[in-house]
Amino acid sequence: MSILDLMTAERDKLNRAIEALGGDAPRRRGRPPGSGKRHSSAAPVQTESTKKRKCTAATRKKMQIAAKKRWAKAKRAK
Repeated sequence: MSILDLMTAERDKLNRAIEALGGDAPRRRGRPPGSGKRHSSAAPVQTESTKKRKCTAATRKKMQIAAKKRWAKAKRAK
């Protein structure tokens, strides 16, 4: 017997053992089919948490100044 014949026989033996233990259908792993759909065909409802937040110009300016202060402090520390 060749190695290929031995491996084929071993594979068949393992397949029979797996079928005896687990039944016909192999068990699926992961998410069930169709669970990846985020929304139904109807129009999505926009809730408070999905609305985009908007900063005012004054808030953006404050953020810019604070960031520049952080960068300057980090530069001084080097």
